[in-house]
Amino acid sequence: GLRKKVKYLIAIPTTSGTGSEVTPTSMLTDMDRNPPKKLAVSHPELVPDVAVLHTDFVKDMPPFLTMATGLDALAHSLGCYVSTWGSPITDALNVYAIKEVLKYLPRAYKYGARDLEAREGMQMAALMAGLGFGNSRVGLDHALGHSFGKVFHAHHGLSVGMFLPSTIGFQAKVSKRWKELCYLFNIEQKGKDDKVLFSEFLQSVNNFIKSIDGPTCVRDLKNPVVGDEEYLVKLDQVISYTESDIVSLLSPRHLDKAILRKIFEYAWDGKEIDF
Repeated sequence: GLRKKVKYLIAIPTTSGTGSEVTPTSMLTDMDRNPPKKLAVSHPELVPDVAVLHTDFVKDMPPFLTMATGLDALAHSLGCYVSTWGSPITDALNVYAIKEVLKYLPRAYKYGARDLEAREGMQMAALMAGLGFGNSRVGLDHALGHSFGKVFHAHHGLSVGMFLPSTIGFQAKVSKRWKELCYLFNIEQKGKDDKVLFSEFLQSVNNFIKSIDGPTCVRDLKNPVVGDEEYLVKLDQVISYTESDIVSLLSPRHLDKAILRKIFEYAWDGKEIDF
């Protein structure tokens, strides 16, 4: 019924991360649940007819919002690429987005409105990542991030970015697609076995997130601060939400409550996935 109510749907994003201006997905919160649950709703009617990108709408974002929404764009593109849902078309879109995020997010975070080239670059990165995951699937980081963010009231982009290292490690057991991205992080591959190469790749992802003051594990999260006792107390609820998330249901590697618990336990202090 949306298209019976409006003639045109025009999207004007005021952050650079979600890519929702080119996707059929919206996030809703079911407030009848305790705690409330974040739900993804997708329908072709939600795809805007026009997307208006202009730096005037994003140039004054504060540093925290720049970083957090930028991590969402990184999670969209990187998480999608290393999964098994991609195609040559979405791969090209996601690679472009990753390159732009690596180039422009640190500048946008540091200089804000003083670097409009970086602001424009991040707008395009978010859009391209939106086209990428919108025509395939987001990575497992989003299943964990959706659930963690709602239970602990953490920013969406911060949450999904924080779980990128753990979920990339988990997916790496069934997909080597991460190897195709090493060059983006200036990682020399010659003469290295996969174990060494993957450790370098994961460290590069961690280093980039840390370079813009983002968290790479739950213990390092500062907004909000989550203590170890609170984390353990609420973990059952987070796991329950994660298990029923559509992204988990489409995971290329088997998931159940026990496996999810282990991933979340490793993500507490950023321990590299070894199972």
